[in-house]
Amino acid sequence: MTNIRTLMRRHEFDLRRFRGQLRASDSSDWLESDAPVSQETAPKLPALGPVRSMTNPHANLTIVGQVTSQAAHCHDPELDGFVVTISVAAHHRLLGTRLPIDEGDAAVWVRAALGDEWSPHVFTAGALSTTTDSADTERIQLTTRFYYVFLGSDRKPQSAPQSMTVPLTALA
Repeated sequence: MTNIRTLMRRHEFDLRRFRGQLRASDSSDWLESDAPVSQETAPKLPALGPVRSMTNPHANLTIVGQVTSQAAHCHDPELDGFVVTISVAAHHRLLGTRLPIDEGDAAVWVRAALGDEWSPHVFTAGALSTTTDSADTERIQLTTRFYYVFLGSDRKPQSAPQSMTVPLTALA
């Protein structure tokens, strides 16, 4: 098991930068605009990495965050507040190919990336992305894990809304 305090100490600057970008993110503003979305107008999402996997010596992880409105995310105009989505993907350090991601490794990085205020309120949606080894095999690898924190309009953590359609589990 990875020691989160060691990880936070080793990557303190990058983790603080990521949290600052995530908390200042205006990525939900473009949802309310009628302007066409292009590569130039889409928000730049806060990212961390590549960072070394704590469990796989051949893997690097990339952590990406996004803040959207709960109303848009859950397709429920009655909702107020925000959803912080964190995705963690694994890639081979030398080849760049996708790799299966260790759930414990991803969870430790998510806790470190979100910090003490938000990490106790994280929900996991599991691994939603897959890839196969090659075209002639049936082997499926789970390569990206997704995590959510739900915030009220005051940006304080809250429970997941009932209209959230993705099955969630509290990150223990």
